[in-house]
Amino acid sequence: MKIISLGPLAKNTLLTTAGIGMRTLLQIALFLSVTRTLGANGYGEFISVLAIVGWFMPLVGVGCNAIMVREAGKDSQLLPQLLGRSLVLIIATSFPLIALAIITAYLILPPEINLVLILTLSLSELFCFPLVETCSRAFQAKERMMGMVLLSSSLVALRLVSFGGFFFSGKDEVYIWGFYYLGASIISTLISLGATFVFLVFPDFTHLFTLNKIGSGKHFALIASLGKINGELDKSMLARLDTLYTVGFYSAALRFIDIIMLPVMGLLESSIVRFFREGGKGLAHVVKLTKKIITLPLLFTLFAGLLLPMIGDVLPFILGPSFKDSSLVLNWLVFLPVLLVLRHFVIWVAYATQHENLTTYVYLLAISVNIGVGINLVPKISWEGTIIAVYASEITMIIFLTFSVLLAESLKKKCHIS
Repeated sequence: MKIISLGPLAKNTLLTTAGIGMRTLLQIALFLSVTRTLGANGYGEFISVLAIVGWFMPLVGVGCNAIMVREAGKDSQLLPQLLGRSLVLIIATSFPLIALAIITAYLILPPEINLVLILTLSLSELFCFPLVETCSRAFQAKERMMGMVLLSSSLVALRLVSFGGFFFSGKDEVYIWGFYYLGASIISTLISLGATFVFLVFPDFTHLFTLNKIGSGKHFALIASLGKINGELDKSMLARLDTLYTVGFYSAALRFIDIIMLPVMGLLESSIVRFFREGGKGLAHVVKLTKKIITLPLLFTLFAGLLLPMIGDVLPFILGPSFKDSSLVLNWLVFLPVLLVLRHFVIWVAYATQHENLTTYVYLLAISVNIGVGINLVPKISWEGTIIAVYASEITMIIFLTFSVLLAESLKKKCHIS
């Protein structure tokens, strides 16, 4: 009897997809619980704060996790030192960024949002989550994908359990939910650190500033932060220029895009190390790897996107009557998942070929397009204006980054020849 042997990519993708399936179910359960309990206005308040706080999340640790995965993928013996450096950088950078996030949210968001909610979500997302993410990425760097998914899933599971506590407490204020959210984040952080130190590797703090390429992490941090800003601008503009109710039903519809993208992100996460390895051989090798794995995500997201309007009719029964307008938003989002796939793959091609600087410039252009279109259209046509701005931003990113990488590689070849 012939035994089918799976390659490393297939094994990692299978493990990651299975684990992400579990995490997806947990996220859906949490999403449904939060929306039905808080309603569109309360959910809009919660999401508006998360959107602003999210701008600063990638800056925590100044890109240390991306460097850890890249360098440990080349030499696994460096993982203890890289992990130690990542933990120190996270602790050193998180609290100044928490203060900055609180000030920014206070200045931008409507005054009815409780400052306590801003504080608890900032601590959760800018201190606890980066530590959980670092532990998860350490498992990824060793290509132990199940460990990575289990740690990230534990955070969602604990938040779901904590929401049960919030629900049965009889309270319905959004800022009270913030305390439960923070408590779950703290517990998940302790579990993740313990699992990493016991089952994977103990951090080495004796070589914090002697590792090669220590400075290159700032590019990844800046790029990720710009990407987060570009991705959350729509909610921030709606909170500022429209109402929290609009933010609520609009964001609820966008969550279905996040759910569609979960298996795609699982495939990308399981392939990151291979992208960096192929990047050392040149653009042609990275393109070959991209062609090998992009077809299925494109077909999946196209099919899933076309199904979105069919979900719209049942949304008020699933999320609650205050989310009836979410069905209208879904009709506008049909082709967004395909654009997100293309954008993610183009970015990783740029990363792998060490063109992070180009990604920075193109993101700045995309953000400018997003803001320009949004500010002009949101006051006139509300959430439809934000969706038009999102589409314009994504298309700008894909086209300009693709041509920028091709041009840079062409110039590099000419320099080598000359």
